[in-house]
Amino acid sequence: MVVKVSKPELNLREKISELDKPSGVAGEAMLRADTPQEQQALIGVGRRNLVINGDFRIAQRGTTSTSPNYKTVDRWRSTSGSSANGTMHQAQTTDGPANEGHAYSYKYTSTSATSSVPSGSDPWIKYEVASEDLTNLKLYDWKKELTLSFWIKTNQPGQHSISLNSGNFSGANYTVAYDINSTDWQKVIVTYPAPPIDLPSGNVGLRLYWSLGAGATYQIPLANTNKWLTGQGKYEAVGNTRIAGINNAFVQLAGVQLELGKVATPFEHRSYGEELALCQRYYQLNISNTAFTNTTTVARIGISGVVQMRAQPSLTIVDATGRVEDFGIANRNLVSLASFSPGGASGTMGGAVDATITSSSNQRSHILFAGSIGLDAEL
Repeated sequence: MVVKVSKPELNLREKISELDKPSGVAGEAMLRADTPQEQQALIGVGRRNLVINGDFRIAQRGTTSTSPNYKTVDRWRSTSGSSANGTMHQAQTTDGPANEGHAYSYKYTSTSATSSVPSGSDPWIKYEVASEDLTNLKLYDWKKELTLSFWIKTNQPGQHSISLNSGNFSGANYTVAYDINSTDWQKVIVTYPAPPIDLPSGNVGLRLYWSLGAGATYQIPLANTNKWLTGQGKYEAVGNTRIAGINNAFVQLAGVQLELGKVATPFEHRSYGEELALCQRYYQLNISNTAFTNTTTVARIGISGVVQMRAQPSLTIVDATGRVEDFGIANRNLVSLASFSPGGASGTMGGAVDATITSSSNQRSHILFAGSIGLDAEL
């Protein structure tokens, strides 16, 4: 005997419609989300901000500098572009947008005036995302939208530019011109459509450029903004307000976040310890290590990193007072760092460095008691 069991047809669409929907702005955003990653970002699951030190809390190198590149807040650098644009100053400041949870900001100030902008000049504030940090984008589909949000303040209102570039500088770039209409803090949100190329190979996956008055070589007609361009290597909209080369002109950034999806979620505040560890993968200070004399003019210093670095670092003497103390003989100053021998693979947490020291007639055990060594594995 055959028994047939029949079931009423189930209409999934109708059943889903009977479920309670989340309400409010957050609920609507959840319903609009296209991927699990966007939903995770909305409910605070995982780490969604691709920018390390986007709140500018960490400044291992110092809080102020008149030199370009990596000199103050970790993972961020700036330049005036050329000597023709005059001098500049970069700093970590305690001025942030009120009631937004940002105690620090990054400030670029032009400290001299120049009459013109050379065509090849490219002043900027730049942040680079390592390819290794884009794993989620590769895993879940690189060809998805990205949303950038940040606070900006300047004493030069007008048109400003932000550009997202692929790691290969001439690969693909998307430049947006936006208006600053006051001298107070203003929030900017930019959603980038899916890029037209695959995730680039190499160490740098993405670059963000806040342009500060570039020359013609790096300018893009306004008609070509708000779209992906390939093979351009440009990142400033024509008509951009000039910062570099105008005495005392400044721009400040706070709360920078780059995330997957079409929604700008609230800024992701990570703990200080977690943010510091993320920064130390690119730069860290090694302080007060034991050492012994390898020869009368060379001290071998043990290096013990806090976290494994992105790549084998270059080393510099950060503290000019760094020296080795010779028991019974006058202190012997560190002159330079000669070589670094990692204790393991590239990006090792340990190893030894040979440092040239002021000579002495005796060769005996020493101990490094002052100064610090900077380990740099920045992009």
